[in-house]
Amino acid sequence: MIIYTSLKNPIDEMLYSEITRFKIVDLPRYSEVINSDTSYDLRGDGGFISLSYNLNNLQFNERVSIYVSNLKTYLFIYDLSLKNGKSLIITYKYDRTSFLRQNIYLTDGDESKIEDLDIIFEYLSENQLDKEWLKNKSEIVLHDILLKPWFEKGSQRYSFENLGNLKIEESTLLK
Repeated sequence: MIIYTSLKNPIDEMLYSEITRFKIVDLPRYSEVINSDTSYDLRGDGGFISLSYNLNNLQFNERVSIYVSNLKTYLFIYDLSLKNGKSLIITYKYDRTSFLRQNIYLTDGDESKIEDLDIIFEYLSENQLDKEWLKNKSEIVLHDILLKPWFEKGSQRYSFENLGNLKIEESTLLK
């Protein structure tokens, strides 16, 4: 059980809003903020639940998947379809720490991960994209797609100016 006073950052707040039914503070459920047609069910086994992201801030070739569990785990997956059946994946994972860890990789049709830096940038250049584009896209995903909906419709304590103890660990691709 998560207690409201223990929430130290916006991801804690999102998880609290979704997996706690009897709340001290009346936050909207995270699934409502993102217009998900699914929500966390306390009667379940406590495993991961997939939330659908149905906001209109995505392009036709973009998808978002979100997974939450009652173990304070949050996984956000952004998928951008590129040419030749490959996808650029940007993930943010949070699990009982104050770190939101970013990972960036490519997948091909069989969903195998391509994490080699040179291969990723070679493929991006074939799509007329570069490291600067990737850095900008990763900021848009974090700010506009992941955090902004919560700050606008859910959070009562946190904002872009106040992330609490949340530390964002950038992918090595962007360093």
